[in-house]
Amino acid sequence: MFRIKVWLTTAIITAGVAGGVIFNWPSQKQAVERESPTNIGVDNKPLHSREGIPLSTPLIDNLQDQTALDPLIVDLDIDHIEQGDQYLLAGNIDGAHREFAKATNDHRADPPASLLIRLALATELRGDHENANHFYREAVRRSTNGSTAQILGLTGVARTWQATGHPVEAHEMLSELFLRYICSEQLNEEVKYQIACQLGDVIQQKCLEGLKARGAMDQLEFHWPEPSLDAMVELLQDEGDARPAAAPNNADDPPLAKFQVLQRPSPDVNLIAVDSHVRLTQIDEILYAFAQQADLDFEASVLARDVITGRSSRLDVSGMPLAMVLDQLLSPLGLIWIQRSETIHIYLESEAVAESRDFQFAIADRVLRTIELVLSRDIRRDAAILHRGNIAFLQQDIDTAATRYAELEKLVPNDELAAQLSFNMAIVSVANDQNDEAIRQMFYAVDQSLDQRLQAKSYAWIGRLELQNGRSDKAVYALSRGLALSTNAQVREDALMNLSKAYLLASDPFSANRVLFNHADAVVDKSQRRKAAVFSAYARYLGMAAGDGLRNEAERMVVALASISPEDTVGFVDRLLIGRAFYEVGFKSRSTEFLQLALEAAPNEHWRRRVAFELATNQYRAGELSAAAEHYQSLVGSTPDATSLYAQLKLADIALSQRDPEKCLTICREIWRQNISEPQKAETLSLMGRAYQRLGRHEVAALCFSGLLPHKVVEATSPVNRRRLPTYIEN
Repeated sequence: MFRIKVWLTTAIITAGVAGGVIFNWPSQKQAVERESPTNIGVDNKPLHSREGIPLSTPLIDNLQDQTALDPLIVDLDIDHIEQGDQYLLAGNIDGAHREFAKATNDHRADPPASLLIRLALATELRGDHENANHFYREAVRRSTNGSTAQILGLTGVARTWQATGHPVEAHEMLSELFLRYICSEQLNEEVKYQIACQLGDVIQQKCLEGLKARGAMDQLEFHWPEPSLDAMVELLQDEGDARPAAAPNNADDPPLAKFQVLQRPSPDVNLIAVDSHVRLTQIDEILYAFAQQADLDFEASVLARDVITGRSSRLDVSGMPLAMVLDQLLSPLGLIWIQRSETIHIYLESEAVAESRDFQFAIADRVLRTIELVLSRDIRRDAAILHRGNIAFLQQDIDTAATRYAELEKLVPNDELAAQLSFNMAIVSVANDQNDEAIRQMFYAVDQSLDQRLQAKSYAWIGRLELQNGRSDKAVYALSRGLALSTNAQVREDALMNLSKAYLLASDPFSANRVLFNHADAVVDKSQRRKAAVFSAYARYLGMAAGDGLRNEAERMVVALASISPEDTVGFVDRLLIGRAFYEVGFKSRSTEFLQLALEAAPNEHWRRRVAFELATNQYRAGELSAAAEHYQSLVGSTPDATSLYAQLKLADIALSQRDPEKCLTICREIWRQNISEPQKAETLSLMGRAYQRLGRHEVAALCFSGLLPHKVVEATSPVNRRRLPTYIEN
């Protein structure tokens, strides 16, 4: 049952309708915050008719004045449109703009829509989106309803709206164009691709709005293709605005009303295919028809009903999933739909914030899948595959993201898209704790890209990962490159802070202090500034000789440490270095606290062992023997190394201090079975002698102190040890 009340209206206001599509133009105040320097029409009034009123802009007026003064320009018989097309395809945007402006001046009384679109496109590519919007709108007014020129003009209007901060209006227009033309058999395929690609971009950027809080370092790479200039020029040359693209019906024809379900294998609206051709009809009536034909219920909240009331749309779709139709009907109005069983629930986005983000991602994925399926091999198709992987990653579906990236990698994309793909694949590797693979992919991104921004970001990531791997020297190289190349403030700050940490971990405090001093202006975030003050003071303290200067730096470090809050130290390296700084100025308990936090945040075994060793050493020196023993024990591994041997010696010493000589002897015998150095042998025998002394076996203890080893231990040692040490037979 359809539960939305059907509101009938006595008349439908059709102002702003072109070619049967509703265009909700923003008001002049909304669209342009200041008076545009280019005015269409006379006396700053927009031109609504193709006859009687000339097109006038300051730019064209100036060009007219210049040509009047230069007879050579007037006498030359130059086809400015053809010349402008050549400039445009060659990338000479300024030259193309100049030629199209001259051509517009030649057709001053009645410039054709195809020429205005050329001028608008060149203006847009120069970054002048406000004036481009004026030219596109004028082209729409001068074009035939449903013509290729009109649709190109409308997509241009949507692009300039998006660029000037009006994404809602752009979304509404592109959704209407999508529902009206995407299934048209008469419309040029390139125009349909452009509609779908722009719609996908608008929806994705809406999804990303909620992720702006993420730092620039953590953002995935997206590829936003520019309009295909070759295709645009070819369309304007071949089609112009001479013939309709979709053969729209005349306004006097009776409205069509066709709703047909082509397939319904299940109630899932993603699997229900519909065939619908209706003229301007209220949305609640369209939903009612779908409810009847697809045997579904629609329920809308009170707030959602208020939004739907009076809104109309036009459909001309064949074989389209009902889910996609609902997307483009409701999403531009700020509504979301959620299917539960056979009921479609409609809410305002603000009523279901948690579901809204997933809904927007789902819409974007459906549009991108359409682009992927209908486009032949094209940069826009490759970008759609990349973006579908990004959407999966942002929804924390790492496996699906990796699969889609691998699919794109098999297509061997070119240019910057290949570099962006490598960067995103590296981020997936980071999520899977595959740092070495991530570093390889980041270097591939650097080698493929000519974009300084992406190179800097990749180097900064490489440095961050090398820090996690414990390779401070390699981190210094990568972070230095990232700092030098970066043009993004957040990436530059991140590279600088990590570079100072890398220098400190590499025992190079002078370089750490120097880089922080030379790039102090790069540290903007308050939390980062507090940490930078600690690292700088700590670096100067480490490099200072004993004396008054050392005391002064210690005082500065205490002041800097006092400003640190737990929220400032989210990374394990931050916690490690701040723990060390606290220890240097005598705050042992605070040092232990931060080192414990660093141990909990350690990203891999290398850092877990390193931080545990430092924490155990500090606790041992502070007399916290039980806590120290726990951390030393974690360092004793199945494969002996220098750290493991040192930890075992400390465990033996702690056991002796805790009056457990038998445990001390057991540990010492384990140590002796390993390949240890002469100093380690001497320390082991000393511990054994003290243990035997505690047990009252003074004769054995004396032999250990003199460098002799009891026989039971010798039997398990190597022949080398037997030759070097005489034996003693215990009773």
